[in-house]
Amino acid sequence: MEKKEVQRSISRYFKQHFIEYVSDNEDGIDRFTLAFYGYDNSPDRLIEACIFFYEEEMEVRTYYDENGSAWIANSKNKPDLYRLLNFINARVFLITPNDGLGGSLYRSSYMYSPKIYITEDGFWDLTLTTVIPYYFYSVAPLETMDYLTVSCPSCLNQLAVPIFSLALDKITVKRGIEMIK
Repeated sequence: MEKKEVQRSISRYFKQHFIEYVSDNEDGIDRFTLAFYGYDNSPDRLIEACIFFYEEEMEVRTYYDENGSAWIANSKNKPDLYRLLNFINARVFLITPNDGLGGSLYRSSYMYSPKIYITEDGFWDLTLTTVIPYYFYSVAPLETMDYLTVSCPSCLNQLAVPIFSLALDKITVKRGIEMIK
């Protein structure tokens, strides 16, 4: 699939599933921006995402809102936060969710390997990022969209308690790792 065809396919998926998004262009790169509400563990019950469309692949960044970024920026536990993120990158594997139909459309799998990190741009966004080639999207579009709209936000929501408890000096990094295990 070509970039524009993938964008149309994703846009169609969003419309079919009543997912609101904004389409724009940042520095010459087409982008879709989304907000996922109702994630109880996350700051403001909100998780955001951007999909950047490059020539041969898309980059999906899923992240906490600006209050989460402020908690990270003001944390006195940044070395321990980096240690926790290192553990997450080494030991947490996202499962593409089941299709909700007992596996009749597709089975759950470990299709993608995202990375979680704190951005270096001065905004302190804690971001889960995945790069997906368009040719792979064309092979598994439904699984990919479920991954983007369910797996990534759900993962950040599940990780929010240990991450922000550590950032706000409520637990130790050892306890954060135990919570994730």
